[in-house]
Amino acid sequence: MTLPPQWGGGGYTQTMGLCKHLRQRGGFEIRVAYPDPGNLNGRTKGFVKGCPEVFLHDVEGFSYYAIRSAFPAIEFRRYAFNRIWDELLSWADSAQVTGGGIAQGFPAARSQTPYALWIASTREADGAEFYRGSSFLRKRWLQVQFHFIRKLERKTVKNASRVFVISEYTRKLLENTYGLNIDPRDFVAVPVDADVFKPDDTVSKQHTTICYAGRVNDPRKQVTLLLAALRRVREKGIECFLKLAGEKPGPLLQELVRRLGLEQWVDFLGHLPSAELPRFYQSSLFSVLPSQEEGQGIVVLEAMACGLPVVATRCGGPESLIRDGQDGFLVANGEEEELAERMEFLIKRPEVALAMGQKARQSVLLRFTPEQAYSRIVAFHLALSQRARNLKRPGLEPQQAGLSKGLGSYVRQDYPRT
Repeated sequence: MTLPPQWGGGGYTQTMGLCKHLRQRGGFEIRVAYPDPGNLNGRTKGFVKGCPEVFLHDVEGFSYYAIRSAFPAIEFRRYAFNRIWDELLSWADSAQVTGGGIAQGFPAARSQTPYALWIASTREADGAEFYRGSSFLRKRWLQVQFHFIRKLERKTVKNASRVFVISEYTRKLLENTYGLNIDPRDFVAVPVDADVFKPDDTVSKQHTTICYAGRVNDPRKQVTLLLAALRRVREKGIECFLKLAGEKPGPLLQELVRRLGLEQWVDFLGHLPSAELPRFYQSSLFSVLPSQEEGQGIVVLEAMACGLPVVATRCGGPESLIRDGQDGFLVANGEEEELAERMEFLIKRPEVALAMGQKARQSVLLRFTPEQAYSRIVAFHLALSQRARNLKRPGLEPQQAGLSKGLGSYVRQDYPRT
């Protein structure tokens, strides 16, 4: 897995969805590992060797291994191959790299264990917006980081037994960047549980409410663009409210809301537990995703499954999910005026929004079910498991790998998920 589970987000949803499907199917023993970024909030604890090499914690019944490295503030150092990665990967018949980036799969590329990728983007594409907003010195430092991460990515895609992509955008990006020829059938969008994310007639739908779900302080998400578009709509005297689920806004975003005069019309709800997200969507008229770049945009399918049309920028992934003008709208990336026009159109025509939302729900049911998404991935791992049995590959028991005994105080469960 590419990121710590406590960070949530699309990578967590993607990983846990697959793990739960495998557990429900039966016949798999699953362990999840990720390169631990350490404490990146200004303190240096855990940045050097001398800290524990591995933490083990339980997340929704799955064993999660946080693999430490020296100086994780230097990003490419987090993905270094080491003894812990070697032992954990040697235990497995196969490995699956899930989440946003490619380089996090580099430990698998250095091992003898066959693996598949199921990823969203390259590091440079993912970090482009952050790079543009950085200072001169910060840009130079990022260029150094990107140089080494490109090397790791190239090795990781070269050695992968299979590459699954979560959108047509990702497929083209990998073809253009690394010359990969990916089977279009290996486009596997991260699905949503349509039995959880579904319309609910008992929830009062506010026909003037727009919703956004995702990180609000991440420049790649372009929440500032959404706020500017909302102001355009409000300036026409149209009543509309925006509610945002994600982390609390930083000082710069709060100041922007004040400067735009939107204090009464914007509500930052903070992080919402997973169980509350369906109601969050159900009570809104439509959802907006204004991102600069998205490998897929899982929140798009969550909203669509709840019967909402989605207005999204043409930022990559949404083009594979939304049928423009039928179950949502696609607007040019960064175009504040066009985004405002589509928002105004739906606010003034709630009956059209409701009809588009019904089509959005049907699209999810027809095109993005868990069974469709996971079938090719499961088949890949079943084939490898069968091959391992045919070769009578002994494998390592977890306790032999040193990962399930002697952890002592390293074993902790401080990342509860709701």
